[in-house]
Amino acid sequence: MMLGAKEMLAKAEQCEDAADRVDPICARFYRNAAQQWRDMAAQLELLEREQVYRIIRVSLSSGGGTK
Repeated sequence: MMLGAKEMLAKAEQCEDAADRVDPICARFYRNAAQQWRDMAAQLELLEREQVYRIIRVSLSSGGGTK
């Protein structure tokens, strides 16, 4: 099951919360994990935007746009 961008951002928040509750060495691990979740969410949002753009572009080029 693939997570959506919102779910990934929620995971990042969970990692940040966990980082606040542990010792500094573990906190670093959780903060790094949070950053990775945020990076993956940003990449997924970009891919989704580009996919939507491609669908619109193909639709318009095939005559599916307004006249």
